[in-house]
Amino acid sequence: MKRLLQRKKNIIKLFPQRAKVFCNYINDISNRSHNSFNNLFNLIHAHLIAECIGNKRKEHDAKFLASALIWAYEDKTLRSPHFITTDWGDICKNRSAIYNFAVSCLSENCLKIRFIFDMIS
Repeated sequence: MKRLLQRKKNIIKLFPQRAKVFCNYINDISNRSHNSFNNLFNLIHAHLIAECIGNKRKEHDAKFLASALIWAYEDKTLRSPHFITTDWGDICKNRSAIYNFAVSCLSENCLKIRFIFDMIS
């Protein structure tokens, strides 16, 4: 069991390193022009600031989450959209509140937030 946990931790450490290889090929999707973006961003941002411990800025997390939620809501061709993150403390721990914000701003939540550790078997 101890080896399995260490293996998962090692894989998680490699994830950001490997992702950098693909960064040049990834197009950042920003939905700032969407009618619900500002409201959704403000709700997520305020919640993250209130709930999260630490001095890290939360604007980036809120921007990425708001854009991802809007993208999943608007693009009906997506089969099972996921927001995969290595950030348990800020994002995954608060996903139920984030889902509620999506429903209040967009009328439904179409995105599943997943912690990378849970996806490694």
